[in-house]
Amino acid sequence: MRREQGPVKIKPVPPSGDTFHSLGEGSGFQDQLCAMLERTHVCRRFSPEEIAILARHAHAYQMAPGHYLFREGGRDSALFIIVEGTVKILKEADYRHYRTIALVHSGTVLGEMSVVDQRPHSASALAVDPTEIVLITRRNVLSIIEKNPELGNKLLFQLARFISLRLRRTSGLLVEHLDETQHDLGQRLNSP
Repeated sequence: MRREQGPVKIKPVPPSGDTFHSLGEGSGFQDQLCAMLERTHVCRRFSPEEIAILARHAHAYQMAPGHYLFREGGRDSALFIIVEGTVKILKEADYRHYRTIALVHSGTVLGEMSVVDQRPHSASALAVDPTEIVLITRRNVLSIIEKNPELGNKLLFQLARFISLRLRRTSGLLVEHLDETQHDLGQRLNSP
């Protein structure tokens, strides 16, 4: 096993500019970042040593309500781990009109699809409450995978689990919607 040699020195650029208030990053904020990460679902299966490695690659931010973590179509590629607060997931229905597709809370990971496939965000994420997040850039995720393959595989497996769970929920919602649509269509066809 290779030894961890520290994070790639990249200053994450928050996608919404000054709406992100930096709480701290890397080794200078190590204990706080570890405590933040320990409270999240993504780190439940990680040892304290593995969480410490993740923390060295992370940056913590605080956001005010009404500010975006990221926007649909944005190309910023990072894991956004919600430590505190509620975030509304919005999907553009048509120009300038959005539908709320989910409310997510502390412990949720967002942005994982863009980290994996490097495609633009498929939805927007808007802070509803004062929200604290831990952000790990795609570049730092790749650094973790390269320098600590065991932890990298564990992290990727966790992300795959989250993507799979969301796909299963979405499939269930789609079936419910199709059933409702089919029922409504049957009623319209059978009415005089």
